Amino acid sequence: GTNQYIASVNTTRFNDGYFNITILANDSLGNLNDSARFLRMIIDNTRPIIETTNVSAPFTAGRNLSGNYTLNVSVGDALAGVQTVIINMTNSTANAMVLNLTAVREGSTNQFVTSINTSRFADGYYNITIISNDTAGNLNSSTIVQRIIIDNTRPIVETANVSSPFATGANISSAANGNFT
Repeated sequence: GTNQYIASVNTTRFNDGYFNITILANDSLGNLNDSARFLRMIIDNTRPIIETTNVSAPFTAGRNLSGNYTLNVSVGDALAGVQTVIINMTNSTANAMVLNLTAVREGSTNQFVTSINTSRFADGYYNITIISNDTAGNLNSSTIVQRIIIDNTRPIVETANVSSPFATGANISSAANGNFT
């Protein structure tokens, strides 16, 4: 009863790539529409590729981190192009997300960058995960970069056993508490 027709295609049956679609119409009397419509379409069923080997230092597994750190990650998508890169940080002890930052593309490269201020978080163990999607809606949320340790607490030095005033040749003893790397 209308002049609109809908067709659907399961794109998972096709290889990723560029396709041309031609739309032709005819009526019940056999008259063919001579003004065909041509559409160019991209089929992209592949999720973006996150290069974990290109995640910038100093995010080394098991390393103690403190202060501000810039995280630079390489993400690529051959056809549709990368739409979003998100850096997710989860407290691994409490299993709770504490940070979800959108990284910014550096120019026209496949490099995305963001900065993390570790002083916002309690000392402890955290997991860094990179999440990305392309403009076709394919999501890659399985790239866990590594487990890190945030340690913003300074070591404590106690001088309770130091004799005062200092004398030349005197024995000095002291104690220190904290994590040292």
